[in-house]
Amino acid sequence: MKFRQEIKRSRSGGSFARLRRCSSVTARCGDAPCVAPRIRPKSLAAPSAAIYEMTSKDTRARKTLTAVTVLGIFLLATALFPTGCSRGESSSSSSSSASAHVRELDETSFDAEIQQGVVLVDFWATWCGPCRMQAPIVEQVGAQVEGKAKVAKLDVDKASSVAKKLNIDAIPTLVVFKDGKPHKRFVGLTKADALLSAINAAVDAK
Repeated sequence: MKFRQEIKRSRSGGSFARLRRCSSVTARCGDAPCVAPRIRPKSLAAPSAAIYEMTSKDTRARKTLTAVTVLGIFLLATALFPTGCSRGESSSSSSSSASAHVRELDETSFDAEIQQGVVLVDFWATWCGPCRMQAPIVEQVGAQVEGKAKVAKLDVDKASSVAKKLNIDAIPTLVVFKDGKPHKRFVGLTKADALLSAINAAVDAK
């Protein structure tokens, strides 16, 4: 009955488009216009999906490039400016043991070895990256000062009581001892020239 009334209204001056909208739905429209839901053409939806996919790929590529750039800068800075390791760090890498020019000390032999003459002690650990870089420098110094001074190394993990007594908070730490007393201390990667200069100064000191 209402549908026939709607037709009459349409013929008496209403919009035929309105009639077609009302007749295309099953629900009762009443006096309000019924608009069928608009369906987006596939030709428009496909490009939009493609654009979204391209945008997502571009975003992922930018994030990857940023991560690689940050990692590269970090590795470069670590290689160019090595300083030292804090005691809390850990690693599975190991360092070489003492050589012919560098003797290895422990808690029982440390005090006796530094009591007489000039002794350079390298405080290190197997997990410390800069310590591994310092090792060949210490070896070089040991070869050059042989006969007038001794060069040794002490693993702070195996001799924690000695490291605590000398306030070794970061490694590598290199200390030049003169007759059992600290004469000069270096913290971080140290060049051979600086170590040789400190050893010579300790030898000449009275």
